[in-house]
Amino acid sequence: MRRKLYTIITLCTLLVLTACSGDSIGSTDEAGAEAVVDIRLSARAQTTDAQSSRAADANAVAGEWMKSYVIIIAQGNDIKRILTKDNLGDVEQADYPAVHLEPGAYTFYSFANISLADLGLTDDATKLPDGFDTKTFAVSGNQTAIDKFTDGIPMSNKQTITVEKKATEVDLEVVRMVAKMQLNLTNVTGSDIKVTKVQLSDITVNGTSTAHNLYLLPTDKVEGVSCTPHLASTATRSTYIYDVPEQQQTVKSGKGTTSLTFYLNESQAHDPSQFELTLTTQGADGTTAKKRYAILNWTEIARNDYRVIPITLDDYKLTFDVKYFTAIGVLPPTVTDDGETLDLDFSYYGDIHLVPKIKKWSDDSNVTADVKPSYGDTPWTLVTGTNPDGFFATAPYWNSTNNWVEASLGFTEGTSAVYRLQCTINKTDGTTETFTRNVRFKMTPMSFGAKAATRAADRTNWHWITFSVPSSMNK
Repeated sequence: MRRKLYTIITLCTLLVLTACSGDSIGSTDEAGAEAVVDIRLSARAQTTDAQSSRAADANAVAGEWMKSYVIIIAQGNDIKRILTKDNLGDVEQADYPAVHLEPGAYTFYSFANISLADLGLTDDATKLPDGFDTKTFAVSGNQTAIDKFTDGIPMSNKQTITVEKKATEVDLEVVRMVAKMQLNLTNVTGSDIKVTKVQLSDITVNGTSTAHNLYLLPTDKVEGVSCTPHLASTATRSTYIYDVPEQQQTVKSGKGTTSLTFYLNESQAHDPSQFELTLTTQGADGTTAKKRYAILNWTEIARNDYRVIPITLDDYKLTFDVKYFTAIGVLPPTVTDDGETLDLDFSYYGDIHLVPKIKKWSDDSNVTADVKPSYGDTPWTLVTGTNPDGFFATAPYWNSTNNWVEASLGFTEGTSAVYRLQCTINKTDGTTETFTRNVRFKMTPMSFGAKAATRAADRTNWHWITFSVPSSMNK
């Protein structure tokens, strides 16, 4: 009996061990076993002229991080998992541990500060909408401060990753859908200057629900590092205007660098082929000027770019001496100069010379001979618009022999196209600076009949004076 009982116990023990051994093998080798994936999501470092690393982003400030996220894990159009988290605060990275996935290749769509509703999805969605990879989106990236992004800066990305049949860590990143620009201003004029307005040409206008401006997903120029603009067909462009707050306007003379920071939609330069930056400044005497800085070799602003532009505010300005040759007795043109565009309003036909001069803001002294301006091959160009028929007898052109602009006006009422003069000066500190000024011509023909009637009316009001010549003058 004892021997039988021992045999039964032994058999039972063998059966138990065999069963345990079978469970263990199935958990590791069974086809189709799920992998456990730990997901880490972070924001890509902002891109400067040098390649950046995701590991650290010294350029980012509070408010430029993630407040919420959505991660969509898909195979083809089939959604396998949707992971979301709100109320993150403002974090550089966030973790989602222990996600169970079948081994295989997956597309990870990652978004920060964009909701499922913004994407046109619900949390129980099983299919991606058709055309999801080419979906457009409305981004309001033209902002003067980070607190204008009430829900945070929108971010997005798409990555394809193969999940293997073992514990895996997946690193995802999101790319900010806006760019950041910082102007570092230095004042070397000897007196404080206020920068009251910043303008930048060809910037993509903020999108709306009916006119999206950007594609939802980025297009990498250098994989994992920098992007190229991905603008929707409905995107429009305009001049971005930043009215600098009063408390940030003053740039102290010789007191280091003053920085102005703002945000922009990704954009592509068109006319001209590079972006143009214009500053409106105000001197200590209240004089207002506009200085244009053409940003050469810079034709695009991409999402997540961080552009730092050093600018030296100096004492130079480009002006014109206006020389007008017309009939005797005709008044000279009315000259209006807002620091950016010179407007010349004529009343009669004739020839005109515009002689460029470099002067100082501080005392209006002429320093043209000292800074030796150079004008290049094509200093005078047509910027925008067309000229009315008969407006010019000879259209404005650059006289390279005399270094001035020449034109002959007709007698047709109207306003001309806008022209631009560009020159480069050699400053006393050994550096150069390029100046540009716009010129616009206007003709308001004088009425000879009205003028004669006015003179006749004036004559009736003359006071006739009779006087005697002193005798000493009769000799």
